[in-house]
Amino acid sequence: MRYTTEEYTNMIVAYGLAGENARLVARIYAERFPGRAYYPTLCTIFRTVQQLRETGCLVHNTRGIPVRRRVRDEERVLDAFHENPGTSVRRTALEFDLSWYEVHSILRQNELHPYHYQRVQ
Repeated sequence: MRYTTEEYTNMIVAYGLAGENARLVARIYAERFPGRAYYPTLCTIFRTVQQLRETGCLVHNTRGIPVRRRVRDEERVLDAFHENPGTSVRRTALEFDLSWYEVHSILRQNELHPYHYQRVQ
């Protein structure tokens, strides 16, 4: 489960208030922040503390993680450009409810180059 930066900060605060006592962390978190839809587990809190110690950052680094694409979306984009090579990336993105970046990435991954043809007099 993903937490907001504020929630990660609250975990660190609870950990500090508990004096790094594992038995108290979850209880203090629940007392200080009542009414949450869910509460982090001890394991989540400890991983957050460990990450902060190692990296100095509360949020996860997502760079370098490969993007998962649905095969259906990839096939639809490739078919659209095979049927009409003059179509634009933006138009295709709007048509299939994808980001223009995702459409462009699919084309690059398949060694295709998007061109937006323009008539010249």
